[in-house]
Amino acid sequence: MAPSVTLSSAKKPKSPAEVLSQLSEDALSLGVTSFDVYGDFNTSSSPSWLRTFQAEVAARLGKPRALFVPSGVMAQGIALKIHAETTQRNSFVARHDSHLHLHEQNSFSHLLNLEAVIIPPPSPSSCSSPDGFHPSLSFDEVKSHLGDPSSPPATLVLELPEREIGGKLIPFDQLQRVSQLARSRGIAFHLDGARLWEAEAGYPDHSLHEITALFDSVYVSFYKGLGGITGAILLGDDAFIDAAQVWLRRFGGNLFTQLPYAVSSWAGFRRYPHAEFVARRRQLQAVVAAVSEAVPAIRFDPPVPDVSMVHIHLPGSVAQVTAARDAAELATGIRVFAAARPSKVDATKSYFELNMGPFNLDIPLETWVRGWTAFVDALLHPPTV
Repeated sequence: MAPSVTLSSAKKPKSPAEVLSQLSEDALSLGVTSFDVYGDFNTSSSPSWLRTFQAEVAARLGKPRALFVPSGVMAQGIALKIHAETTQRNSFVARHDSHLHLHEQNSFSHLLNLEAVIIPPPSPSSCSSPDGFHPSLSFDEVKSHLGDPSSPPATLVLELPEREIGGKLIPFDQLQRVSQLARSRGIAFHLDGARLWEAEAGYPDHSLHEITALFDSVYVSFYKGLGGITGAILLGDDAFIDAAQVWLRRFGGNLFTQLPYAVSSWAGFRRYPHAEFVARRRQLQAVVAAVSEAVPAIRFDPPVPDVSMVHIHLPGSVAQVTAARDAAELATGIRVFAAARPSKVDATKSYFELNMGPFNLDIPLETWVRGWTAFVDALLHPPTV
């Protein structure tokens, strides 16, 4: 039997048929009546819904131009290669928790012949959290790993927010200092903005244009917080996007048509404005505060979410917390999480990532507290065999 409430589901599960039906509705509502052809690169004199979409995103982010790309891995590889060619340098700097370092099978080395300079995790003694959770990136960390000013890297990559540490954001004043340092040394500053829509809500005193103005190139994703099928966009100046079109072809990403992915992405971009992410962040902060007070055994990283995502750390192994989850669900009809992973800081514990989205945004705080209270009770009092 399906659970009556699933706290960790940010998006409503949909069948392939439902996704394709939604795509058809989105194409009609957006006025898409024709297919793009190879990205409409060579049809500048004709109307193009794809170019209209790209221009909308560029205007929203305050960049001259934008280019739709099928995947974020491809988009960031293209950005790194362009900056390497422009500067005639083949290294880039990224933090230890960068997607480029953790989840792409070292494609930067095998495909692009680039070298990575990794900013390592902070020492345990420098972690301010008693749980050993890593802090957000700092200006001093960046400065100490940019190397000799006479031989700088081609690119500095920074992720906003940092997913692998619970969605933490670097303080904006430090972000400004990092940008100034990179530009003073002739280093291209690239934004891994896979969750930039979430990050915008986490900097309430600064506009999206203020954020992106600090970077030379920007990547954003459409299938995460915006619910698209898949897809990404690269943004930069004219020379950058001209080069990106060439590299998109070289990467095999200049598909005969981008329509299913681009239409779905455009619809999500229109469907979820900035105010939606502000509401998601506010609700997640309320959930974390309520559960922390009622169930102190559950630990949140960070304790006050910067954005609409957070890591939840559980006092038990994956097997233990999974059994407790199932017992709590049986007792209450509330499923508190889908799957847990072994903790990165304590082998006896586990954790999972929680995102606030349209599907769990309106769940009452009382339901969150009841579900987690039942979970901890089941964890502390497992059934005897």
